[in-house]
Amino acid sequence: MTRWSAIMLCLGLAAMLQLLRIGAHSALLYKYDNVQVEQTAPFEYWMVPDGQPKFHTTVCRDYPEPGFTTGMVLEHVTFVDRGSCWSLDPNLHAGYFIRRNKNGEPILLSRR
Repeated sequence: MTRWSAIMLCLGLAAMLQLLRIGAHSALLYKYDNVQVEQTAPFEYWMVPDGQPKFHTTVCRDYPEPGFTTGMVLEHVTFVDRGSCWSLDPNLHAGYFIRRNKNGEPILLSRR
């Protein structure tokens, strides 16, 4: 193998690895505002967004359990679709904001 061939092979491999890396990070993001939470089990929730149908989700275990409780309202939540679960890992541009009262306590609503 000539030196030129070896260089081209390395450049081709580097380009393929970059494409694989980009593909691994191009996951779907789901964003919702004013979402009421109904916990069904650890890491499992019904989400009830304002004006939209409620949906069930399993939160990935790639980040600590969020500690949502039934009746809690999320001002905003962004999930990253990981296939079998939805991630809340902020390193993946996901996360949430809990609606709180003036004392910093979560506001709990009755079921919708």
